[in-house]
Amino acid sequence: MPDPVAPVSSDDTVTGEFTVTETESDDGAIADEELRQFEKRIDDILATGELDETLRVIDAKGVAQVLPVLDSEPISHLLDGIEEIGGRANVFVRTADGIAVLNVVEYSPEDQSARQADDTPTGETPAVNAEEATEQPTE
Repeated sequence: MPDPVAPVSSDDTVTGEFTVTETESDDGAIADEELRQFEKRIDDILATGELDETLRVIDAKGVAQVLPVLDSEPISHLLDGIEEIGGRANVFVRTADGIAVLNVVEYSPEDQSARQADDTPTGETPAVNAEEATEQPTE
């Protein structure tokens, strides 16, 4: 039986799995089992070739990195998983309505030139160039 934490390979598709932080309640164990079941479902679907056209993110070695996640997981788990597999991934999200596919072409947490979403007070639009924003003519 393969190691449950190791990536599972099928053709040129690699399914990455990242550790979900368990809580002190049964909710963590339930979420872990739900994620394992969803990962297996994605592996089974990918093995049929049914979703090949959705695998748009391919690495330099020709491998489509796949990251299954649950919509109930914190966004930080998604970002950690993307970062762990190189910042690019075909993300499959289990939702109440089915499976959503996100193609993450670039994720770079080190890019400090981009403003953080929580740097801008609620209701305000961030200025892209502070000098341009202050030099606008008034009428």
